[in-house]
Amino acid sequence: MLTIEAETDNVERTLANMVFQLKAFPSKMKDEMLVWQTDDMHRKHPRAKYSLHHRRVGTKIYPRGRHHYKSKAAHRHRYPTHRRRGHRKHWSTRPILRPELYISMRDRMTALLGQIGWASTTPR
Repeated sequence: MLTIEAETDNVERTLANMVFQLKAFPSKMKDEMLVWQTDDMHRKHPRAKYSLHHRRVGTKIYPRGRHHYKSKAAHRHRYPTHRRRGHRKHWSTRPILRPELYISMRDRMTALLGQIGWASTTPR
């Protein structure tokens, strides 16, 4: 009969370390998203929302500003004006987020992801 023994304390500690870092990562990602909005997008009041169920961080970027999207009841007049038939609004085909901002956000998130390592921090 062959018996093999191995000490797995260091391996278990390393794996617990990685799990701890991965669980704390969305919080760091949200903080980095807020810094990106402040520094690169020049937002006065940055917002980021963390979805616990989907484990993702997101923000809304409006093409014409947030106040442009008020409820339709606020825009109603007593006597509505009618548009000609067949007249449609023509929206811009430009992307909402400029490519430079997307690249800077991608670089920030890649650098943040690079901070996760096998032995960076210890679980608390």
